[in-house]
Amino acid sequence: MSVALADGYTQLALHVLAHVPQGGPGELHDPRYVAWSTRTLGDDGLARDGALIGARWRERPALSVLHALPELFGSIAQLRRAAARPLAALARDEVAAPALLGALQAADAVAVELAFAALGLAAPRFEACLRATIIPALTPARAAVAAAIEALTPAFPGLAEARIEVVWALGGRGRALPERILVGAPAAWLELDPATPAVVAAHEQSVRVRGAEPYAVAEWRALIDVADRIAGAPAALRDAHARWLAGLDLSSVARGAIAAGLATPADAAALAEPRRRAELLAGLAARR
Repeated sequence: MSVALADGYTQLALHVLAHVPQGGPGELHDPRYVAWSTRTLGDDGLARDGALIGARWRERPALSVLHALPELFGSIAQLRRAAARPLAALARDEVAAPALLGALQAADAVAVELAFAALGLAAPRFEACLRATIIPALTPARAAVAAAIEALTPAFPGLAEARIEVVWALGGRGRALPERILVGAPAAWLELDPATPAVVAAHEQSVRVRGAEPYAVAEWRALIDVADRIAGAPAALRDAHARWLAGLDLSSVARGAIAAGLATPADAAALAEPRRRAELLAGLAARR
């Protein structure tokens, strides 16, 4: 099992996305993070730009391509070399993910160029903070998260082979990318038990192995899979799983599961009670 700190560019990209209230699946916006960012880095206009990007995103679902922004560059240095020009002017050999560049260049130009400009503008202050504050804080947090993930590996064998990276801006959220899983950690802006990122890692691994399934289907199946498997995990991890589930908005996932024939309206109604979600999802596993 590999649990590492995410590279500086990944940290920066998710820092920017945490300022974007896009209001849909996978949203990373968190007012607590925005407040920490403003106190620590100053009012650099990122919250304003994030609100503009989010407004366009809510009107244009194809902007979900921005979720992949952490893959675009391999480092802040590579971003810096490209940042003086519009994204539309970049060539494939200037980025780490040429296919993603093409997808971004084909998307809504206003939102995409604003996001690209936000990356470049935020980079100097964020990189300084990364060295002085974030990495020193994340280093012990990474060790605590790694220990919690290791305790889950008997129930989730796939975690032993996964590359997991810890990101300051993610908090209790996660990202499943083709080659890695991104999770949050205890941080100055958020009180968080290390067991929560471990649960998120298990969930994201379960999502990732489902390949090209539609979002709601993959999420629904992963929710049930994790609820079933975690029953044999230590109590602290079971409790963290129950707390994590209780804080989720499962409405869109449940609607998608109903449309796909994987759930009933009665299932969705039962999940409206947050405290019973772990138990109910584990029960649904027996129906598969």
